[in-house]
Amino acid sequence: MVSKPFFPLKTNPTMISIAKFSENIIKDLLLREKNFEHMYGCPSCGYKGMFHRHGHYDRNVVTLNQHFVISIQRFLCPCCGKTYSLLPSFLIPYFIYTFDVIIFCLYSIFALQKKANYVCSILHGCNKQCFMTIQSIIFFKKRFLSKIHVVNTFFAAMDCFHYDSDLSSFSKNEAAAILLSRIVPFKQHP
Repeated sequence: MVSKPFFPLKTNPTMISIAKFSENIIKDLLLREKNFEHMYGCPSCGYKGMFHRHGHYDRNVVTLNQHFVISIQRFLCPCCGKTYSLLPSFLIPYFIYTFDVIIFCLYSIFALQKKANYVCSILHGCNKQCFMTIQSIIFFKKRFLSKIHVVNTFFAAMDCFHYDSDLSSFSKNEAAAILLSRIVPFKQHP
């Protein structure tokens, strides 16, 4: 059985790069209006120079507290013609929800052992414009469980992160709770 990536991948020629942003999304959005990003180096053809701006598109973003529409800059490699989108680090490719929302859902399900409908009601209480459904939370849960070994490998490979990475003696739900309890403090480091 072929395993699917945790986040869906597209096979079209458009590629995505993640730009490092601070945790304050509103501050990032305000500063980004005045501070244009540049991209250098094409992973496809090896071009080392600066990419050309190639337009932008609007994207909906749902956080724990608010709903935004942000502009995503696109770039074009002048050598091979591939296009790239520059996403802020708080976004996950092809998802409307921020990384924090998905981690909140997973942490609530696995570490706090809450039900999906309870987590959904908490999200709707925090953000009236949140479109989260129980089915979405169940999808995140199933996808995380199917990729738990990949997440564990990531943390086992981190130099600054030392822990016993053998989760084979735990059930998948217990292993998920252990990993998520490590992700939440890890995410808070600069």
